[in-house]
Amino acid sequence: MGFIFTRNMQADLQDVEISFQNSLSPWWEELSVYFDSLKQDLTFHILPAVVIAGYRSIGIKRQLTIDMANLFKTIYFANYIHGQVMDEDEGQAYDRELQFSILIGDYIFGRILKLLLEAQADHLLDDFSQLMCQINEGLVIQYKIENNIETVVKMTRGPLYATAFRTAAKLADVDVPLVEIYEKLGHNLGIAFEMIHGKGLPAPEYLYTSECLLERFTSKQGTAGRLLNEMIKELGEDLSLLNPAAVV
Repeated sequence: MGFIFTRNMQADLQDVEISFQNSLSPWWEELSVYFDSLKQDLTFHILPAVVIAGYRSIGIKRQLTIDMANLFKTIYFANYIHGQVMDEDEGQAYDRELQFSILIGDYIFGRILKLLLEAQADHLLDDFSQLMCQINEGLVIQYKIENNIETVVKMTRGPLYATAFRTAAKLADVDVPLVEIYEKLGHNLGIAFEMIHGKGLPAPEYLYTSECLLERFTSKQGTAGRLLNEMIKELGEDLSLLNPAAVV
């Protein structure tokens, strides 16, 4: 899953992977079954790169950027594990495998709190608490209520990208109205990635909104938006290949 916009962040992505493995090293071999099933999972692979782009573009220092990219990757991984737990009606037996899935998911959520402290970002705890609630609500909607693909993506994936950009803006100490703009930018960019590359569906409205939000943000904040512009452009080109009739 290579993207052009990641060409200058390979060292950062490698450091995120090292941090991710180190934080889960006590259980790395036991978790291999989950990693195997995530090989083709778009979110697991692209989320750290989008986080890095959002943090870099607003001037956050490299180490904190890596720490936060690892944090979001870990959050997604923990939610993925919990999402594998099925009901008894779905054929899930209450056995040691089920117990391990529940306990290791809880363990990783505990690690997330430790990662926040290590990154000296514990003042963002409320943002991450809201994120957990939003994702859990999205999972309920996904599994218990019939909804279209776009709604599920918005509820289960959108909060990850939105929170990534919101926390970046908060750490950069920008004005509250700009935090909201940047958060919406992350939300729309993330959904565009998920719809185009995760679901193979067009999402021109999210790309157009991302472009408008980025222009609004950079005109007020003065922060360079080159990398985010590259992302939007690349997604627009991918969208044209997916559906030539959809022009952003």
